[in-house]
Amino acid sequence: MTAERAVDSAGNHAKKMIGERLKSAQKLDYDWDFRFDAGSCVMFQSVWRLVSDTAIEVTSEDDGQKFGLKTPIDAAAQLRKTIGDKPISDVRIDGVTSDLTIRFGQHLRLEVVSTSSGYEAWSLHAKEVQIIGRNGDTVVFPPAEST
Repeated sequence: MTAERAVDSAGNHAKKMIGERLKSAQKLDYDWDFRFDAGSCVMFQSVWRLVSDTAIEVTSEDDGQKFGLKTPIDAAAQLRKTIGDKPISDVRIDGVTSDLTIRFGQHLRLEVVSTSSGYEAWSLHAKEVQIIGRNGDTVVFPPAEST
């Protein structure tokens, strides 16, 4: 299978998340863990940002920063508040970089940016399928066929 066809296949599987809503977002030791209401999840060590039509709303790099505020930014809480109950409206995987973009409604997009040419950027589990994105080399692990 060509790299382009593999990314198309991964993108089609990832689209199974359309309609799901963000249930939780949290930073673990070195990973970010985003969970959705129908059981899908995305885990990654890469940089992420939430972008609206007018600005970058919050990024993983903002987490713990004060920016002159009284308390440090809780990036996960700000992300959850901004997205609210908007459902996923689209999921895209870039064919060259494997950057992952998850759109919420019409005006918000969560971008997971690959920051390594060799390591996996993210892992997505949706409807019994696992997809791993790594520098244009997206891999899909479909569910095992029953015998």
